[in-house]
Amino acid sequence: MHFGADDCRALQGNIKMANKPSTIEPVFRSLFRLGTWAAWFAAGLILAEAILFALHPQPEAIDDWFQLLQGSPVIGLLDAWLLELPLYAAFVLVFLALCILLKQD
Repeated sequence: MHFGADDCRALQGNIKMANKPSTIEPVFRSLFRLGTWAAWFAAGLILAEAILFALHPQPEAIDDWFQLLQGSPVIGLLDAWLLELPLYAAFVLVFLALCILLKQD
């Protein structure tokens, strides 16, 4: 593939625009901060789920589920993917912040 002088100028213009500091509207600063914290929260929940499933694998039979829920309701609910609900809420905040950020540029 051969690049000409016009291609080089266009590429240099794109690099200059990428290095230009972006101006974030003050209205969206708190949303971006919230999206950042939500991303870290989601990463922590995913790590917690991985550890939980490594320590307490899910039961295979329905009788085992009932025994787990009666013996240890918290572990039973967590094994039933209860951590997914706050995880999805965090993802909504992350994707909303990313959407607004991409729309600004």
